[in-house]
Amino acid sequence: MVEIKVNCENILASSNADVMLDSTLESVEALQEYAVHPAHVAAANTFVRPFTDVRLCLDYEVKQYGSQITSDVFFSAGQTA
Repeated sequence: MVEIKVNCENILASSNADVMLDSTLESVEALQEYAVHPAHVAAANTFVRPFTDVRLCLDYEVKQYGSQITSDVFFSAGQTA
């Protein structure tokens, strides 16, 4: 994992979220490993799922082609905790 941060401040009034977990990983493969890692699953089961009605997930991959930066977005909407 490159970076992980929790954002619960500066949420826009128009937002439908109370908190955001923002994590940066080295690759799509690292994301897949992180998602099922026992420590991550235990933390989610203990500190997130019991207190969450709805969870949204937005995964994206940033790619650079010369001076152009693009991203592929993988979005899961309306998942329950």
